[in-house]
Amino acid sequence: MISLSPDKGVDSFNYHGKTPSSINVGKHPATKVEDSLQGTRVNTGLCNVFIAVSDSSAVQVIVTNSGATDTALACERAETVAEFADAKLP
Repeated sequence: MISLSPDKGVDSFNYHGKTPSSINVGKHPATKVEDSLQGTRVNTGLCNVFIAVSDSSAVQVIVTNSGATDTALACERAETVAEFADAKLP
């Protein structure tokens, strides 16, 4: 899923206590959050990539793997989708 947030920067999202990591997606800085469900469960098969379009706007890419496992694969896929989205951003 891709979600546009024209009035919300990457620092405004709720990461549910998870530690975000800084990455680059194409020409934009981004934040990746693995296993971004509330709670302490790991390897949920869920990964979010938040692309910073500006200080106050972002694009969120959410990937959930079938079976809710293999977070590393979900993040690989989220980053791939984010690269496609980045190519369309200003």
